[in-house]
Amino acid sequence: KRFLMQAQLLQFASVIIYSYFSMTSWPVQERNKKHYLCIFIQIWEMASLFVLFFIFYKKSYSNKRINNTANRPPTQSTADEGDDQCQQAVAAFTNTTTQLMDAAAKDATKMVNGAKKTLSEKTNPVQKEVGGAMSRPSWSIVS
Repeated sequence: KRFLMQAQLLQFASVIIYSYFSMTSWPVQERNKKHYLCIFIQIWEMASLFVLFFIFYKKSYSNKRINNTANRPPTQSTADEGDDQCQQAVAAFTNTTTQLMDAAAKDATKMVNGAKKTLSEKTNPVQKEVGGAMSRPSWSIVS
C-alpha cells in the first residue's frame, strides 16, 4: 500500500509538470482561453489530489516509522482498525450507490412505461368507419 501511494504521488507530480511543459510548448498564436482553462483545471485537480494524498500518506506512515524505530512492530489492532474503517467506508458507499441505482431504475421504468403508453396511443388512433369498412390513417405503414 505504501509503494502504491508513493507511485500515485509521483503520478500527480508528473502530470502537473507535463501539463506545464505542454502549455509552454504550444505556439503563443495557437493558445486561447480554453487551453489556459483546461490546463488550470488539470493542474488544480492534480495539485489538490497530491496534497490530499500526501496528508494521508504522512498520517498513515509516520506512525509506522516511529513504531519501527522503537523496534516495536505495529500492533495488529491498529492495522485492523484501519481496515475496518476502510471496509465501513466502502460498505457505506456501496449502499448509497445501490440506493441511487434503484431509484434511477424505478424512474427509468416509469419513463419507459409512459413513453410506451404515449406511443401506443399515437400509433393506434381511433379509426372511423367509412362506408361500412374501417379506414386507416393516411400515414399508416400497414397495408
